[in-house]
Amino acid sequence: MFRKIALLHRLLVVFAITLVVTLAVLQSVAFSEEYAESTIKVGAVLALTGPAQTWGEYSRRGLELALEEVNTLGGINGRNLELVIEDSQSKPAVAVTAYKKLVSVDKVPIVFGDVWAFLTNAMVPLTEQLPALLLSPTVVPNSIEEPTKRVFTMGVRIELARSAVDRFFKSNSEIKSVAIFCWDDPWGNAYLKVWKSSASANDAEVVFQSCVNDFGYDYRTDVARAISRKPDAFILAHHSERILKHLREFDFQVPVLSTSNMVEVFHNGTLNVELAEGVYFTDWVPHGTFQRKFRDRYDVAPILEAHNSYEIARAASKALSENLDNPEVALRQVNYQGVAGTVDFRESFSGNSGEASLMKIKGGKIVAVK
Repeated sequence: MFRKIALLHRLLVVFAITLVVTLAVLQSVAFSEEYAESTIKVGAVLALTGPAQTWGEYSRRGLELALEEVNTLGGINGRNLELVIEDSQSKPAVAVTAYKKLVSVDKVPIVFGDVWAFLTNAMVPLTEQLPALLLSPTVVPNSIEEPTKRVFTMGVRIELARSAVDRFFKSNSEIKSVAIFCWDDPWGNAYLKVWKSSASANDAEVVFQSCVNDFGYDYRTDVARAISRKPDAFILAHHSERILKHLREFDFQVPVLSTSNMVEVFHNGTLNVELAEGVYFTDWVPHGTFQRKFRDRYDVAPILEAHNSYEIARAASKALSENLDNPEVALRQVNYQGVAGTVDFRESFSGNSGEASLMKIKGGKIVAVK
């Protein structure tokens, strides 16, 4: 009798444990399904390591900031956006694998990425095979090779830097000859076209030109050759810190115009503040509210990649809110005032319509040139 009671007790204990475990599993499954239904995943392929890391990190921060704000305001019809990030390692082949994983495994309707053209272009053909939009935060429109109907960009339009470049020449009316250092890719060539056009319109002759595409290039020999032509100004796109260093070594002082690349090398300490003094540059500057918000969140000043990524995420959120099943159609109707100018995808796959400003480093600070 005692053995029967003991056996019955053990059976009851086993049954109770099994019941508890089963209920826990069912509850976990229900929670997982409820969580999945309450979130919408979006993907990002960003260069978080390799040569493009600095720009990729700023892009990540911009995306995160925008999506946090969207979720705080109620998300997409009550559902939060969840950002799934893959590191492209600044390698096209890795970017392709990451894109496939995000679309096929994570089932994201949108992929943000990447920050440089050769990484984005590697993913572009996949948009004709896989059902997701590819939204580049920063690649300029003319750098995207054969964009498909599912490819969009928030990259600036370099031609909209023309008025700022003209102001540089107007502010330095003594300039009659210039030496140009450009980056040899579609981005650099777009700047080259603007610079030459503005120089010609302002009666300045291009007496020296060097265009390279080499991250390790030193520029010292080229700077020496340029100085031998005695130009009244230097205009340069990439590696401003190296060229300015050589100008100082040769003790050659003329007005210098650069691009938005000046901002990151100035803020991250790569460029000595003393060398940067007096340098002009064109940039797409976000309004003060965004700058303060970004500084408060990340304790660093934003650069172009930060607010462009912020805006591409906001634009995507507006499209998803309007038409979750077909965000491509909705995105083509997005039009609003962004933190650095108008965002308008109604006429083009390129939504950034903001104009560049002319900036200058004065007294160790960045100021606007009116």
